[in-house]
Amino acid sequence: MKNFKPFYSLLFFLALTLSFVSQAAVDFVPDVITTSAAEKAKILEAGKKVNEVVASQCFADFITKRSMLDTKGKSSAEVLADLRSIKGVVPVKMYTRCMRRSFRCPVPTSAVAYRQPPETSINLNRVAFPVKETTCEWAATMAHEGLGHALGNYGHSFDWTPTRDFTVPYSLGGSKQKNGGDAFTNCCK
Repeated sequence: MKNFKPFYSLLFFLALTLSFVSQAAVDFVPDVITTSAAEKAKILEAGKKVNEVVASQCFADFITKRSMLDTKGKSSAEVLADLRSIKGVVPVKMYTRCMRRSFRCPVPTSAVAYRQPPETSINLNRVAFPVKETTCEWAATMAHEGLGHALGNYGHSFDWTPTRDFTVPYSLGGSKQKNGGDAFTNCCK
């Protein structure tokens, strides 16, 4: 495995270099090992969509009008400014873990995606994100994990609570409609 570290370092360096050439605020870079060609294309498409939605007036209106929790002491307008100022690279890895208990799946997960701090890479469960899923669904989760957590450093409780939908990551993607939905449900077309 030690022989692969220089290879991964080179890939990260290339991704970082490309981010300075790219016009996007945040570059979502598919992992070359864990993603299929179709998943790579979907990640790149969804990454463009994340940047497009974050730059939109709809997004600005949604975030500034939303009452949010765990904002690091910032107002909704300051959270918007913070999210729009974020620049960087978010490596995206795919993994497979079953989500329903069965004979073949004695220990299912409810996680559709996660990240392991302090890494900025995000991990999407391909069971929850088949390539046929909409680009906006992918973008919402990539924004939640990438902007909300990995680069924005906003958090939420691990366990579900009635207020978790009002945290910054869930306000980006994953909030229930009964709680006003989220920015990507409302703004991603």
